[in-house]
Amino acid sequence: MKRIVSLALSVLLVFSISLTAFADDNISFSDVQPQNWYYEAVMAMSGSDFALFNGVSKIENNVGTFSPNTFISRIQFITVMVRYLFPDMLVAEEKPTPWYSGYYRVALETGLIADSSYPFDRVFLNEAITRQEAAELLVRSAVKRGEKTPEYSLAENSISDFYEIGDAYRGYVVKSYLLGLMEGKGKIFDPLSGLKRAEAAQAVYRLAVPEKRAITNRSFNIVFEEGGEHPPCIAGDCMVVNGAPIELKAHGKQNVLLCGTDGVFYSYIQGTVVNGKEYGEGDVSWFDGTELVLDKEYGLLFSIAQWQYLQTALYPATDGLQIGEVRNNWYVWSHSDQGTTYCWSWTGPELY
Repeated sequence: MKRIVSLALSVLLVFSISLTAFADDNISFSDVQPQNWYYEAVMAMSGSDFALFNGVSKIENNVGTFSPNTFISRIQFITVMVRYLFPDMLVAEEKPTPWYSGYYRVALETGLIADSSYPFDRVFLNEAITRQEAAELLVRSAVKRGEKTPEYSLAENSISDFYEIGDAYRGYVVKSYLLGLMEGKGKIFDPLSGLKRAEAAQAVYRLAVPEKRAITNRSFNIVFEEGGEHPPCIAGDCMVVNGAPIELKAHGKQNVLLCGTDGVFYSYIQGTVVNGKEYGEGDVSWFDGTELVLDKEYGLLFSIAQWQYLQTALYPATDGLQIGEVRNNWYVWSHSDQGTTYCWSWTGPELY
């Protein structure tokens, strides 16, 4: 145990020294290669534009080591957050004791941390930060830089170990998913595991550069109110209508006609072949006599009048069959005495 603590302190010492100097864009790391998933994040966060992460060894011939798979401590992660959020509040000290005292003070004064959760205890602060603790600090940091957290929520089945997350951290973990700051390991979040330096660099990269966030290619599902805020939908998301959850399912497609998950073909959605006659883009619609527009994504044809009807449609009613849209994702839905059928549909072309 003493050997582990001693090793941690020696790594910490190198880390603390490296934090005092800005990074050099000419420096590379022998253990960070272009094929590594974390390469872009590590190099961006250690470059001169951000200079938040440096290596953990002496630089020789412009090459150092980053140690991507070792854990980052609580105070190291707090230090990175403070340097990113509050660089103007840091006061240079000749020989601060301990080295992180200034960073800790700023984190406390700004409310990034609370002393009840992060006591000024050397052993505690030098232990690896857990993934749930990192999620909290990342979300707090996002809010402090003016971001609003999403109104929609995370579907419960998106994280299989959700109830292993500490009560105080669940909300932060959910928001870290929704903001695209942290991802799970498949369907689990693994809340009590330590956060590795590569993972920390990736998460901070997403915080600092929003276009790098994971929300655009998410693997988790969300729940949102009808017509409410949400990212582009994926199958498995859930829309709440009048308090009732409706799961979005992938639509079926057969004989170039769109159909719902209940197998019903809807007559106002027509394909490229009708009664043996093949239609093309620009032809006159058999449906209403207006020009046909090609749906580029699915290769299906819809008349301009159909698209206009879709674009002006009200949100679905409580019974009958209706069509509507949420953020340009057109859908068909129907109610029946036996229950509710939801048809995940298509994204339409722009009218001209």
